Amino acid sequence: MAIVQNWLPASRENYETLLFWWKFYPLMASLQWVCSWYGMGKTSVNSRFNIPGRIAWLTMEVPGFMTLLYYMKTLPAQYGITDLPWQNKVLAGLFVIHYTYRAIIFPLIQPSMSPIHAIIWINSVIFQVCNGSALGGWLAAYGPTTREAWAAQSSTLQFAVGLVLFYVGLTGNYFSDEELREIRRNEMRRQEKLKEKGQRSIEKHYEVPDNGLFKYMLYPHYFMEWVEWLGYWTAAGFSCAPARCFLLNEVFAMLPRAVSGRKWYKEKFGEEKIKGNPKAFMDSVKESMGVEPCVTLSKNFRATIQQKPLLGRRRPAPAQIPPGGLCLWTKASTRAMVQPHPTSSSSPSGSTSPSNRKNSSTSMCGQRSGRAPLSALLRQPPPRLARRPADQVPDARLLVTVAEQYRVVRRRARPVRHVRLHGQGLAPE
Repeated sequence: MAIVQNWLPASRENYETLLFWWKFYPLMASLQWVCSWYGMGKTSVNSRFNIPGRIAWLTMEVPGFMTLLYYMKTLPAQYGITDLPWQNKVLAGLFVIHYTYRAIIFPLIQPSMSPIHAIIWINSVIFQVCNGSALGGWLAAYGPTTREAWAAQSSTLQFAVGLVLFYVGLTGNYFSDEELREIRRNEMRRQEKLKEKGQRSIEKHYEVPDNGLFKYMLYPHYFMEWVEWLGYWTAAGFSCAPARCFLLNEVFAMLPRAVSGRKWYKEKFGEEKIKGNPKAFMDSVKESMGVEPCVTLSKNFRATIQQKPLLGRRRPAPAQIPPGGLCLWTKASTRAMVQPHPTSSSSPSGSTSPSNRKNSSTSMCGQRSGRAPLSALLRQPPPRLARRPADQVPDARLLVTVAEQYRVVRRRARPVRHVRLHGQGLAPE
């Protein structure tokens, strides 16, 4: 039974006409860039044509999914379709799930709702009926109605990706709305406390949300609804004109509201408290990921490399080692970092005094006392590194060079004519 003959539900010819003009509907939504008036929400004005918020919202949103369900119930039988593919049923179910929350649950759980002007109400009803007719006609009879048609329309993987995007957007949309509801609940509690004290505030209370996605943008509930319907379009297939038109209508209708709303928040609270600008977003990302300390460390490291480059540094000349002895070469700034262990012959009591330790060290290098033979040097224990302040620690490559020289001498256990490692070595005897 048709409510309006050949229009509700629409015949194929009328459906094609509706779909053609429906593609231009975003232009009407774009008029909001020119006309800043919007008679609902925080921009609602006092007027005799206002409708109470809950009643207006419920009655202007319900026609959308009711129209789609009516098409799904009546149109297939007119074209002899006995059973629709599961994809058609899933997409119809997603549409109903969204509007069950948006049209019924949302106004009932809102702490308060501003009145809605009659012009906004009429425009919304027209939008919902047209949108429900476009999507309902495509899902019920005028779109893919067989498995073969769906195989060409959208793959299983694409359908699954679209479902994920849809539910991510639906979840984000709900939690963003919940953040706004919590602000209103807090204000209602504040009003009740004032009422108990015999006071009453007549001014409306507004805050800039700062939880969840509101840390990064001012209207995340708009953005997540775009993600939701992008997933719906992806699941239906990119050639689905009604789903594409629905997404474009959402963007063209909400984007001017977001821009004007940001201007309103800026005038009321100031630029520094408004989220959503690129600098605030990047600062939040850096703070959450700990990027700033890494950047500072990287700058300090680059400065160190520029002051003392590792590559291309001029290699110091080899140390001049006297014949018959092994000299542990270090930079002059290390100030004799390497000292040998005390031996039993250092003093009669077995301990080594500072003077004996100094004499042993100088004897080892063969600079002050007589030349020590190589065989006596091999019998001494390996040198020990004394603890020094951090600014006096020798170059690690020089220590490796010393260790390699000493291991070579101990392994061969015979007079070494010449060993050269990294520019250091033993002079021939």
